[in-house]
Amino acid sequence: MGIVPKVDRQEARSTVLAELGAGLAVLAATWAGQTLAWALARRVRLLESLEHGLLLLEGEIGSGRTPLPEACRQVAALVGAPWDHFWLRVAQEVEPPACRPPDQAWRLGVEELGRRMGLTPEDRAALTRLGDRLGSWDGAEQARLLERTRHQLGVHRAKAQERWEREARLWRFAGFSAGALVVLILY
Repeated sequence: MGIVPKVDRQEARSTVLAELGAGLAVLAATWAGQTLAWALARRVRLLESLEHGLLLLEGEIGSGRTPLPEACRQVAALVGAPWDHFWLRVAQEVEPPACRPPDQAWRLGVEELGRRMGLTPEDRAALTRLGDRLGSWDGAEQARLLERTRHQLGVHRAKAQERWEREARLWRFAGFSAGALVVLILY
């Protein structure tokens, strides 16, 4: 029979805690990388939703019968959460008690959307330009602007999709690698 060395309980505990700490370090770094990859994917979904919402709004405004607040509420109902907040915010700002002009209501909605969902300055600029003419009497001009903005957002979405495809795996791997490197350095 072989001799089994006696292991000190204190030493065993510290070894287990060190291994647990190493695992948590790798897990935290991997989670950080995954979060960055999710942010890239979320921007693609946001731009898709905005394109879809603008198409729906174009249909509502093109008919010439739907007031802007009601059209925004209908779009919000069709795009669903969490993307509906933007459309509801615009509708609330145009209606009483705020009674803001459509361009101001639109700008406030774009600013909030940019803060909450991570729009780039180019995305915000494209949406803000649309708001300057939204709610005017010329429905044909509004429809052209909506189509132009949709096209711009489509270009932005394609670039965001390419970036997601190129970088998402990289961020996940970089997170895991950073965690493993920290463990190697510390232990």
